[in-house]
Amino acid sequence: MNMMRKAFLIILLFPGLLFAGAGEKQDVWKPFRFFIGKWNGEGKGCPGTCQLKAESKFIFDGKFLEIKGKAVFKPQESNPKGRVHEDLGFISYNQNRKKFVLRQFHAEGLVTDYVLDSISPDEKTFTFLSENI
Repeated sequence: MNMMRKAFLIILLFPGLLFAGAGEKQDVWKPFRFFIGKWNGEGKGCPGTCQLKAESKFIFDGKFLEIKGKAVFKPQESNPKGRVHEDLGFISYNQNRKKFVLRQFHAEGLVTDYVLDSISPDEKTFTFLSENI
């Protein structure tokens, strides 16, 4: 039997081989699933130290990741009045760019657009670059 007939026979007998993995979709959200849930902790920034609260969840049938954050800076020497910072962000996967985009809305009235530049191999460090403020 020549090579052409063997290949044709294999295709007829095992059509699934041609499309193996074709129906499987890659989970583009895999690196972000760790963040789902409610988080509490301490932070440090220009206004001083703070108590942090954050909540992340998927919305709109998993098309967007919503991230709510609140930082409460108590009065301290470097910040005598204290301060509360709140923000609301949405991460989406841009099919055309093949990139994640974060749009963050700040209570102070600022809106910042970021694009995910890289994720470390251990998926513990995410680097977003601001595109627009």
